[in-house]
Amino acid sequence: LFLAISKRKNELAHLEGMETRAGLAQYSLAFLDQMNTVVLPSTIITYAFYTFSAEHSKLLMVTIPIVLYGLFRYLFLINIKQHSDDGPTDDFLLDKNLLITVFIWLIVSAAIILYAK
Repeated sequence: LFLAISKRKNELAHLEGMETRAGLAQYSLAFLDQMNTVVLPSTIITYAFYTFSAEHSKLLMVTIPIVLYGLFRYLFLINIKQHSDDGPTDDFLLDKNLLITVFIWLIVSAAIILYAK
């Protein structure tokens, strides 16, 4: 939901006189920012609760700061964008910090799941 709201914000912020689908006209940047204000903490809390009750290992709690950084980095990227793009995929592939964060999260999570008992 966080990614979808952020993508809508990007589309709306960079219309530049282009015609778009009718549904996008029903949103405002302020409304989408408010939605992200609710959804982002909910995402963080949900992930934290997941790690607390994980079947594999409670060590997954170690990944919470990594996920926090990744979410905050993405939030930063969508707020400084100067042009429209294809959304989260472009942000992920073009931002070195976000790529490294996801790679670290994958390695740490896989190590915990495979080797921690």
